Amino acid sequence: MVPPDNKSTVKASFVWKQTASPEDDKAFSDEHFSIQMPSGEVWPQSQAEIVFSFTPNLARKYETTAFCEVTGRASRIPLLLTGDGIGPRGAFNFDLLDMGPVFIYSTHCYQLTLTNKGSIPMEFELLPNTHPLFSKFRVHPSSGSLDPGHTQDLAVEFTPDSIGGFQIPFFWQLKGAPEPLVVTCKGSVEPPAASFNAS
Repeated sequence: MVPPDNKSTVKASFVWKQTASPEDDKAFSDEHFSIQMPSGEVWPQSQAEIVFSFTPNLARKYETTAFCEVTGRASRIPLLLTGDGIGPRGAFNFDLLDMGPVFIYSTHCYQLTLTNKGSIPMEFELLPNTHPLFSKFRVHPSSGSLDPGHTQDLAVEFTPDSIGGFQIPFFWQLKGAPEPLVVTCKGSVEPPAASFNAS
């Protein structure tokens, strides 16, 4: 909130502009900052409250400058606007799922729990992966939304079709967060056990 002062004896008009140049008549406009009173008047020896709104869409720092053109002034008054976008904060109950030895062609079931530890709703989505065994996993749900303080259980099914060790990172995108959450699944796919009893 910015309270412009008018200490003169005459009424002053003001309007917010995009640049400092008097030749540029473009009104102030910004994707993340907006002005509830883009123009107005201030009576002599009084103030006017001007409210700026900040709407970030990513977790990062934002900065821009608005220029106030006031009647009777030769130059526009710059106002630096800054804000810090706070993104969603989510966490899994663990970041490494050690499956140990698993048998080929058999289905193995696990569970992950995702918690929204932030103060805003959190949208999540499992991102694609190029690992050959990634397509052998089924995760449900693989996307959704969580209110602050809420949790979501995720069912994980794995049906491998090739033998050998594996370590696969699962990347979960949180909308508005700069980095995804990562859960790594590791283990070893074994052939089916067989034995013979000779008599």
